[in-house]
Amino acid sequence: MLIACSPTAVLLARRKILCPVCTVDEALPVMIEEGSQWEAHARTKIHKRLSAKRAERKQRVHILHAEGKGDKTRSDIDNADDPTTSLDRLFGT
Repeated sequence: MLIACSPTAVLLARRKILCPVCTVDEALPVMIEEGSQWEAHARTKIHKRLSAKRAERKQRVHILHAEGKGDKTRSDIDNADDPTTSLDRLFGT
């Protein structure tokens, strides 16, 4: 005997959490089921490695800003391939 479940009931039964640490591309989010699946995921080697890299990157940016070297904006970095962009403006020399 097959019992028909509503789509809402199926979604509620399989709630998923977005892992912000492991999601490197917003178009391809890493979704993990709540509960024991999430706990197991948080203990994986890749999750721990990505989490450590993210913390290291935040610390590096914080240090650069404290030293006054973090004043380059994202648009300066994105325009690096543009031949009209001045190297002096990009690197502050």
